[in-house]
Amino acid sequence: MTTINSAAPKNQTRPLAVLLLLMAFLSVPLAASAKGHLYSQPWLKPTTGDLRLDLATARLQGKRLTLIWEQAGCVYCKKMHEINFKQKNIVDLITGKFYPVQLDLRGDRELIDFDGEQLNEAAVARKHGVNGTPTTEFRDDRAIEVFRMPGYAEPLIYRGILEYVASGDYTEQKLVPWLKANFFNRIDQPGDS
Repeated sequence: MTTINSAAPKNQTRPLAVLLLLMAFLSVPLAASAKGHLYSQPWLKPTTGDLRLDLATARLQGKRLTLIWEQAGCVYCKKMHEINFKQKNIVDLITGKFYPVQLDLRGDRELIDFDGEQLNEAAVARKHGVNGTPTTEFRDDRAIEVFRMPGYAEPLIYRGILEYVASGDYTEQKLVPWLKANFFNRIDQPGDS
C-alpha cells in the first residue's frame, strides 16, 4: 500500500508561489519611479510646484520650457521612454535646447499655473487642454504655448518636431512643409548623432 504525503505538494508549491511573486515584482519596469509610476529619465526636471518658476529657470538657462504630460499605465509613454529617449541625438537635443518638466495627467500634486492659479496637476492638465498622453507642450518666454505634440511620434518625427520648435520656425512656417524642406531630405537616421 502506498501512502501519500499530503504535505509534500504544499511544500513543493510554496517555492513556486514565492518564485512567481518574485517574478511579478521584478517585472515592474525599472524605469518606473515613485512619481505615480511614471517612467523617468535622469535629465527630466522635477517641477518646482510653480510653473512660473519652472519657466524662469528655463529662461535663465537659455532653454525653452517643455511640459511633458504622462500618466501611469500609458503604453505610448512607455514607448517614448524606451525608444525615443534612448536615442542619443534626441536626448542631446532635448537637454541642450529644452527644459523638460514631467507632469502627471492624473496627478494630485498642487501646482501654481502660469497665471498664478493654484490647482492640482490633473486640473492644470484640463485647463491646458491636455486630455491624452503623452502630450508635449512647448512654451515661449512668456508662457505662451507655441507648439503641442499630442501623442507618440516615432524617433525621426519626434526629433524633427524638436528641431522645428528649437529653430523658432513655427512662427513662419507650418510643421509639415518645414519637415519636408528642412528635415526629411537628410540622409541621416534617427540613431545617428
